[in-house]
Amino acid sequence: DSNALNAMWVSLKDAIHRIFEQKSSSMSFELLYNYGYKLCLHKRGDMLYSGVCDTIREHLVQMVESVRCLPEEGLLSGIKRTWDNFKVVATNIKDILLYMNRTHVKKLEKPDTFEVALNHFRDVVIYNENIRGRLKHILLTNVALERNGNIIDRHLMRSIVSVLVELGAYEDEFERDFLDQAKTFY
Repeated sequence: DSNALNAMWVSLKDAIHRIFEQKSSSMSFELLYNYGYKLCLHKRGDMLYSGVCDTIREHLVQMVESVRCLPEEGLLSGIKRTWDNFKVVATNIKDILLYMNRTHVKKLEKPDTFEVALNHFRDVVIYNENIRGRLKHILLTNVALERNGNIIDRHLMRSIVSVLVELGAYEDEFERDFLDQAKTFY
């Protein structure tokens, strides 16, 4: 029945909102998994997939506002905190939609919801016009400071570089400028 399938999608979308709000402790992940399974079984996989991708992006557009206005001294830790929280959310969403990711998404050769979530984080947060340039500047400045004998937060730097690597943004956002700076330094 079409109404029942639509109600399942509404429940899943509401669950995703609650996961983002870190209010998911009372949810039945089994029931949500079952909804995803039934939607795929009844040929609603495309609707589910695009709805989930859109919902993730909508939340990131809201999340980026709290990061983009951070002052430079808080930007790296703000990105790290947002990333750590987001990765938990993306994993929970992936777990709920395991059936869709293993069958429907694989058959269509699309990226699974976890990969889509990471790509959206890169595009919406890391590549944000008010974050991208400042992030690169802070990273390169910290490298230069350390080379000149200053103490920097190495753990935070390592964490941010790891985020960039995981998102496939390291080479685009940092590596070339870092190597150019190293050539100049040495």
